[in-house]
Amino acid sequence: MGKAISAYSRAIEVFRYDRTLYFQRGYCYLQVSNFQEALADYTHNVEMDPQDAGTWALRGFTYVKLRRPEQAMADYLKAIDCWRVRIERLSRVESVVVKGRPYLWSFASSAELISAGANPAEVRALFQKLEAACRDEVTALQKRHGPTHQNTEAARSVLAQFLRDQGKLAEAEEVRQE
Repeated sequence: MGKAISAYSRAIEVFRYDRTLYFQRGYCYLQVSNFQEALADYTHNVEMDPQDAGTWALRGFTYVKLRRPEQAMADYLKAIDCWRVRIERLSRVESVVVKGRPYLWSFASSAELISAGANPAEVRALFQKLEAACRDEVTALQKRHGPTHQNTEAARSVLAQFLRDQGKLAEAEEVRQE
């Protein structure tokens, strides 16, 4: 990872407005548990593009690792809000280029959030919002592309995995079979 971090740092010196470089270097920092540097890169990234749901989610994950649950919860909620904007655009517009869903793997587990000091009731509410966003994306994609389109199937698969991770096995199987 050290070589990758160095390569991204050199590239940033030349292309300092390329958000992808900060995002990727931040991810490398996460991999080596350098959470302060990851936080700096993700913060820079959300300042350049405040609508990037993936960056908000990864910054939230970084805050969990730093045991700062209030900031993590705020960033996770912002990620969901940004994602909802994308879902609304999918529902209304024929063709639009929008940012993708936040990386669901970048959301800490509810147990990890609570362990970091987050309020259990707020964590439950966060995961309910996340589940609702997953379901709404599947619905929007089904309406736009049909139930068998690859984007719809991918979103359905993400929802099913999310439900399995939450222990909702029967619901996950139902989504998978739709």
